[in-house]
Amino acid sequence: MLMAITMAVASSLGVIALANADQQSEGGAGVARGPEHAVEVLTSRVELLIERIREFSEKYNITLNEDMNSLLSEAEAVLNEANQLKETNVTGALHKVLYAARLVMPVYVYVIQNLPPTVKDEFAVRRTEAEFQVRERTLLHLNATVTWLSERSLDIPEWVFSNITRAINLIDEGRQALREGNVTGAKTLLREVDDMIRRVMSFLKEDLRVKWVKTVCGEKVLMALIAQVNALVHIVNETVESIEVSDLESAVEHLNAASRKIDVVLSLVETLKPYVTVNGVATDVLSLSEEIATKLKDAVEAAKTALNNEDPDSALLALSGALDEVQPLLNELKSLVKWKVNELKWIEGLMVRVRDRIREKVGMRIAIYVGALARLNGKVSQLEGSLKALKNLYVNKRISCETYLTLLNAIKQFIEKLLGELPPGMHEMPRTRLNNLLTQVSTELNNTTC
Repeated sequence: MLMAITMAVASSLGVIALANADQQSEGGAGVARGPEHAVEVLTSRVELLIERIREFSEKYNITLNEDMNSLLSEAEAVLNEANQLKETNVTGALHKVLYAARLVMPVYVYVIQNLPPTVKDEFAVRRTEAEFQVRERTLLHLNATVTWLSERSLDIPEWVFSNITRAINLIDEGRQALREGNVTGAKTLLREVDDMIRRVMSFLKEDLRVKWVKTVCGEKVLMALIAQVNALVHIVNETVESIEVSDLESAVEHLNAASRKIDVVLSLVETLKPYVTVNGVATDVLSLSEEIATKLKDAVEAAKTALNNEDPDSALLALSGALDEVQPLLNELKSLVKWKVNELKWIEGLMVRVRDRIREKVGMRIAIYVGALARLNGKVSQLEGSLKALKNLYVNKRISCETYLTLLNAIKQFIEKLLGELPPGMHEMPRTRLNNLLTQVSTELNNTTC
C-alpha cells in the first residue's frame, strides 16, 4: 500500500510536468517550472494526506493513538520548515518534504486499512480511474510524438501506432469494467496498458533517440532558415525601395542587415553538421539550407559592391538573379518538409513578387535608356554595348540563365518595336544595324538553354 501511494504521488507529478511541457511546446510561452515548483507540489500533496487522515479518522470513527498524532504534528512542523527554506536551499527543502511524507505515510496506510469495506471499494475504483487518466494522457502524448516524427520521414514501425491505439482501447474497456464494479478486471487491463507504454517508450529511447535528435536539429535549421529568408526577402524589398528614391546609403544598410541574417543560418548549419552524419531528411535540409544561404550571401555581397560603385542596376540584377536561383531550392525543401510547406509557399510567393518588381524596374530602365539612344540617329551602338554588357554579366555568372533570357527577350521585343516604327524613308543604316542586332539577340536566345 505504501508503494502504491508513493507511485500515485509520483504519477500525479508526472502529469503536471507533462501538462507544463505540452503547454510550452504548443503555446511557445509557457511558464518555466523549476525545482521550487516541485517542492510546492509535493508539499501540497503531503498537506492533502494529513487533511485526509484527519477527515477520514473523524468521519469513520478511526482512533489515532498518541504516536500517530505526534507523527502528524511533526510532519506539519517539517513542512513549515521546508516552506521557509525553499527560497534559499531548494535541495534542503525537498529533503524535508520527503521526510514529512515518510512520517505521514504509515498513518495514512493505517487509516486506509481500517476504512469500512464499502469505502475501500470506492477508493479502489477512484484510484484506478485516476490511474487510467494518467495513462491516457501519457498515450496521447506518445501518439503526438510518434506522429510528429513520422511526418518528418522517420520510419516508425506499425506496431508502435497499433500499441498506442490498442492501449487507448484497453483504457476504455477498463473504465467500462469499473462501471460494472469489476475492479480486479480493470487492474488487469491497466497492467496490459503499462506493458504497451513501456514498449513504446523503450523504442523511442533506445532505437529512435539519435534519429530523433537529428530530426529536431534539422527542424531548427529549417525554422531558422524560413525566418531568415523571410526577413531577407523583406530586406531586398526595402533595398529596392531605397534604390528607387536614389538613397544608396540606406540600400547598403539594408544589405548589411541581410548579410548578418545569412551568417546566422550558415553558422547554425556548421554547428549542426557534426551531429548529422547519416544521409536522410536532416542531412538534405542542412545541405539545402547552406546552399540557399550561400547563394543569397554571394548576391548580397555583389549588390553591395555594385552600390558602392554607384551602379544600382547591377545591384538589382544580382538580387534578382539570386532569387531566381533560390526558388527551385525552396521547391526541394517543400518536397522534403511537408509540415512547413505553407510557410515555404508564402515565402516563395513574396520572393517572386519582389523578383518581378526588380525585373520590371530594370526593364523600364533599359527601355528608357535604349529608347532615348534609339531616337538619336547614330547612337544604336550604345544598344549594342548594352547587349554586350548583359552577355558579360551572364558569362561571369552575375545573373542567372533565366534572368538573362528574360532580358534578352525584352531587348528583342524593343528592337522589333523600333524597326516597326521606323519611317519608310529613314536612312537604311540604323535599320541595318538594328536588324543585325536583332539577329544576334535571336541567335543568343536559340543557343541559350536553362
